[in-house]
Amino acid sequence: MQQANRAVAPATGSKAVIVLGMHRSGTSAFTGVLQRLGVELGGRLLAPSKDNERGYYEHQDLMVLNESVLQRLGTTWHGVTALPPEWWKRSDLEEFRDRARQILAGELAVHPVWGMKDPRLCRLLPFYLPLLEELDAAPCLVLTLREPLEVAASLTRRDKFSVNRSLNLWLRYVLEAERHSRHLPRVISSYDRLLDDWRREVGRLDGAFELRFPEALAAGAEPRVADFLSTSLRHHRKASDGSEASLLEGIARAVFRQLAGDGVDDATAAWLDTLSGELDELQSLHGSAAPGEAAPAPVPDPDTAY
Repeated sequence: MQQANRAVAPATGSKAVIVLGMHRSGTSAFTGVLQRLGVELGGRLLAPSKDNERGYYEHQDLMVLNESVLQRLGTTWHGVTALPPEWWKRSDLEEFRDRARQILAGELAVHPVWGMKDPRLCRLLPFYLPLLEELDAAPCLVLTLREPLEVAASLTRRDKFSVNRSLNLWLRYVLEAERHSRHLPRVISSYDRLLDDWRREVGRLDGAFELRFPEALAAGAEPRVADFLSTSLRHHRKASDGSEASLLEGIARAVFRQLAGDGVDDATAAWLDTLSGELDELQSLHGSAAPGEAAPAPVPDPDTAY
């Protein structure tokens, strides 16, 4: 990318609403609500598909770029191993920084409130934070969760992943998203909370980030949001009976319950960091395969891997 792309100058003082969450966790539903409330997502959004008929609300060029960054780092969206230490400082990522800078500055940060959504951002948030600072865009982070067994059921149907592999992926994405966003303005929500009472969750975001959502609702956005959201969005509901069929399942459920319930205090942060380190060690021993299974079969093209 040419250096000239850095010259694109956005409006200053914008707010960047970044939706973080594992694949199949309701991030599309959350971002669809945000768009209807006036959050600008850009013009090149991924088209709906049979796996997500209501849309992904995801910038196509950023999604392709994010997958390219992961591949440069030796992994893919379905990789479970840790990324290299301080990978976001690598000089061989500069071409991707330039391209991301061009997209953000030219299409998104020119708006007072704009957003990004791609599950890969759980892992790639450190790549974008310096760019937001350059653009004088304040990060407003939404970490949205979904019960890990529901995610596993969805990935099994779509990608033929085992439950074991899906839970490893869930932990990898959620733990990294939590750690990368811990010291930034953040709201933790869940797919259940959104479907149960979207007005409450919108109010939590507006209270935390001052996004002027009440004005959008008063101007007629409420029926559009209500029409968009429906419990029919949920295709896989896994009821928890309190039992834990495996150690991995028990760990994933514990993380979900803590984040979706009491949030993260200092003791919880220390526990999550210890857990993340142990997961790194275990997954590094298995390479591209999740612990407990063989290397994965080929997966869909990243354009549809959501």
